[in-house]
Amino acid sequence: MSTTTATGKKGTSLKGRKPPATRSANEELEISTEEMQSINEELQTVNAELNAKNQALNLLNNDIRNLLDSTHIAVLFLDRDLHIRNYTPAMTKLFHLRDGDSGRPINEILPGINYPELKNDVAHVLQDMVVTERTLRGDGDAPTFLLRMRPYLTVDNVVDGVVLTFVDVTLSQLNNEHARLAAIVNSSRDAIFGFSLGDRITSWNASAERIFGLPAAQIVGKPLNQLLPPEPSEETRLFFASHHRTRRLDEFEMTWVRPNGESVPLALSYSPVCDDNGILFAGKLIARDVTERVRAARHTEMILGELNHRVKNTLATVQAIAQQTLANATHLPDFAESFLARLLAMSRTHNLLARDTWAGAPLTGIINNELAPYRHDDACTNDERVRLQGDELILPPKQALALSMALHELVTNAAKYGSLSVPEGRVSVTWTTRAQDQRPWLLLQWMETGGPPVVPPTRRGFGTRLINEGVPYELDGEVTLAFPPSGVTCTIDVPLDEVVP
Repeated sequence: MSTTTATGKKGTSLKGRKPPATRSANEELEISTEEMQSINEELQTVNAELNAKNQALNLLNNDIRNLLDSTHIAVLFLDRDLHIRNYTPAMTKLFHLRDGDSGRPINEILPGINYPELKNDVAHVLQDMVVTERTLRGDGDAPTFLLRMRPYLTVDNVVDGVVLTFVDVTLSQLNNEHARLAAIVNSSRDAIFGFSLGDRITSWNASAERIFGLPAAQIVGKPLNQLLPPEPSEETRLFFASHHRTRRLDEFEMTWVRPNGESVPLALSYSPVCDDNGILFAGKLIARDVTERVRAARHTEMILGELNHRVKNTLATVQAIAQQTLANATHLPDFAESFLARLLAMSRTHNLLARDTWAGAPLTGIINNELAPYRHDDACTNDERVRLQGDELILPPKQALALSMALHELVTNAAKYGSLSVPEGRVSVTWTTRAQDQRPWLLLQWMETGGPPVVPPTRRGFGTRLINEGVPYELDGEVTLAFPPSGVTCTIDVPLDEVVP
């Protein structure tokens, strides 16, 4: 069908057909719509991933928050300017923090713990990138904290503040102190044990096992009166019978009999154990083995008795020497010389005995003391004038004093009239020991040679009587003193105190 245009010309009709430009725009619009739909789908996917990550982040934050809260550790996060970033609930007890304090400077908040070095420590950690530790001790009953301060690092490993961790170590220190005290108690040489108000033994250290001979497993939990000895003193009996021991006892003694039958003397001291309010709730006993002290006291008593006896004997000997010397002296200077020489001989032997607390004196020492002035030198070995031969022998005090006086008289006589009066004279002293009648005996022989011809004395002086009569009387032995022309000889045969087993 033909149509007529507005100009009156005939042409083809456009109804029902779209121009090319319109079709292109529609196509582009459709493509854009499809792209928008694709973008929307991508956005939905991104939003879903973001929501999932947000949920995971929230879950992680919740886990971290619950972790920090469950540790009950005070943790404080500060930035470089000491502003509060975050903190755990336990931190509120130390710095009185509350909600809304985030972002505030920490130095504006009243601390609950004395920490004046906070600012300097933060500067040190930020500057040197180190971890700082400090023990903050509370006053009185306040807890003690171990502070660790370390740098606060971002995910980019940038230092952006500090993290402070406060750990309450009061209980740990208390446990350490208890462990230290327990170690001291267990290492003590004294028996230390505690008991309850019901008189039940509650503790028993290693020394208590050793001293009492009872293991801890056998005695802990048992009544205290099981430690009452078979024959207690009145003070010991009253202590174990009493149940109101409110005052301290410095020391009381008892003798304990171990399960093996061995007796051990003990010195015990008691201390009540009270709580902070002074209320008695337990007791403590310290037992010390005083065996050595008792032995020393007995030894001292014996020494004093022996010393008293020896002093009396010495005074009697001095008196006898004085009387006999005076009876044989022709004038006062002669008496003084003889008397002082004999006292000096006694003194030298006393010195030898005192050196070993009067346990005895060496025979060689006694002989050398008397012969030393007549040797060619100060040596104690054999020389041209003196010859000694015999085993080392320690004489008991009684034998030592008696033999020293006899040797002094022999040496004095030899120096005045015998072999020691001339340079070519010689003295030989030999001795041996033997067992006879279950006792040790000493056989000592004195022999002089090379001196002037000996003439037997016409009278018996004090020296001769002391040797012939004093030694046998004192030592219950035999003495033979002879005066052959070649030189004086003397044989002394005496028993020693000790009994041969």
